[in-house]
Amino acid sequence: MVLQELISIMKKYYDNSIPDYNFFMELIDNCIVENKNNPFDGLSKDYIERCIRGTRDFSKPKLMAVLGLRSNNRLCNFIKNKYSKYQRGNMEEELSQKNSNFTQTDAEFEFACEELFFELIQKYIDQKSTKHNNKITNSSIVKNKHPKQISESNTQINKERIINNSYYNLFVSHRANLDTKNKISFTLDKKRILNYTNSIIKEEFSTLSDDVIEKIKHFPSVLANENTSYHGQTDENQKLAVGWVKDIKVGKDGITVTFEIKSYFSQQKFSDSPKLELKYTGGLSELNQEHWSIKNTDLISVLSELGFKTDSLY
Repeated sequence: MVLQELISIMKKYYDNSIPDYNFFMELIDNCIVENKNNPFDGLSKDYIERCIRGTRDFSKPKLMAVLGLRSNNRLCNFIKNKYSKYQRGNMEEELSQKNSNFTQTDAEFEFACEELFFELIQKYIDQKSTKHNNKITNSSIVKNKHPKQISESNTQINKERIINNSYYNLFVSHRANLDTKNKISFTLDKKRILNYTNSIIKEEFSTLSDDVIEKIKHFPSVLANENTSYHGQTDENQKLAVGWVKDIKVGKDGITVTFEIKSYFSQQKFSDSPKLELKYTGGLSELNQEHWSIKNTDLISVLSELGFKTDSLY
């Protein structure tokens, strides 16, 4: 499924009589932070309708701006309030037929639809970038704190660390001992693997082959214990660990992860940042449930903006 197909289906069950342009602008207005300017404001109606029909390319910077302004659960609430139960049921059935990876276990339709919308925006951006970038576009090699771009063929030697900033690992536990800065190991049931992870990323990394695990080791990583409260709130003194995956052992019932703790950060500040792509279902944040997810976000840059001293990671 591509972005234009989803927009067309959503419009059909909303009000197929309104112009494509009007529906698209309302859709974007209702998935970004309230009172922020729609990134597509100022573009002609003809241009946007051609994009929806697939005869023109959407502006990549405009779509990236939409991702940057995303307001979690706003599109979910729009769907819940603007579509009848009957309309939502029909739309869910059609989307499931067109995309076998559409639904998530225990996820409400509105939540899954919002996730799919943003996944397809990211997929559209990635496809437009492919011809200009290699497979690890944002990878860098850090030596003496001076990053240099690398290719997949580079190997880690001496004290150099290969980093892929395109993604980060988020591990949430309810029993991890984070008191000591060292390597620790913990297990996750197979039902907890790659939850809250968009279907495109999940498909790429779910095999957990040796090659895939090697890639995952180069993602900056977070290990947190579950929040102590709900609605994104936790104890103000709670800290999470930031570091690196050293190893993943795959077993019959799940995985064992060896995690190297390099530093700590406020879990509440982490939870409050919309840029870290934390998912919510009602009052529950994914920080309320033990799991592992992979996010398509530059963790180091976001934490740096929040005041984290990134030198401690290297």
